[in-house]
Amino acid sequence: YNEGLKDDNGVRPRIYYYPDGVEKASANFQSDKPTGTVKTYYSNGAPQSELIFEPYNLWQQDEPVIGIIDYWDSAGNQVVKAGNGYCHCNLSPFLNRVIVQSGSVVNGVKAGEWKGNDENGNLKFTESYNNGLLVKGVQYYNGEMFEYRKTEQRASPVGGAKAFYEHVSKVISYPLKERRKETQGTVFVEFIVSEGGDVQNARVLKGISKECDEEAIKAVSTSPKWRPGLLRGRPEKEQWILPIIFKLR
Repeated sequence: YNEGLKDDNGVRPRIYYYPDGVEKASANFQSDKPTGTVKTYYSNGAPQSELIFEPYNLWQQDEPVIGIIDYWDSAGNQVVKAGNGYCHCNLSPFLNRVIVQSGSVVNGVKAGEWKGNDENGNLKFTESYNNGLLVKGVQYYNGEMFEYRKTEQRASPVGGAKAFYEHVSKVISYPLKERRKETQGTVFVEFIVSEGGDVQNARVLKGISKECDEEAIKAVSTSPKWRPGLLRGRPEKEQWILPIIFKLR
């Protein structure tokens, strides 16, 4: 994909392409999540959809509600027009796997019962919606059932962001050499929250000095367990990027 410049709110445009260079999707992204209007296209260049993603919030625990404005099937028939119709659609254009979701769209949002199937037609989940709000859902995976009331929940520190940064402030040490040099700035640390809630594979994406970077890695790596991220009720591995700030008082 190609990516444009980030604005003052941390939002940048991004365009995805098929292997032959045909545009696949375009959207604005914030913290690596689509936000606002998303337009997608079939491999022949024909329009596929216009969707609306909610603005991204780092610590949100609500599902990323999607507005369905227009959708065309692969034959060019418009099955959802101006927010109304019956969808047999791929509503996750940025995932590598395809999940086809089927159900009624009323005034731009999901209504009634929806079903999700993989590319082979195998049932993956059933969900009930009331005016676009998920009432309940059940996912079927490897013979197990996972019940949920939110399609997606991001991983989160036990106790929330405040508890996480309290931990950081306790274990981090501002290197004396860097204090004398008046080194200040933000270290961005990337890490994985495992299906079991463990913080793994912490590394610096953007640092300010070797000593400060090492302290930031230590602070993140020693974090207590997190609540793992859930996708339709099932724990999933999740990637995170967090800022660790070094500032002289």
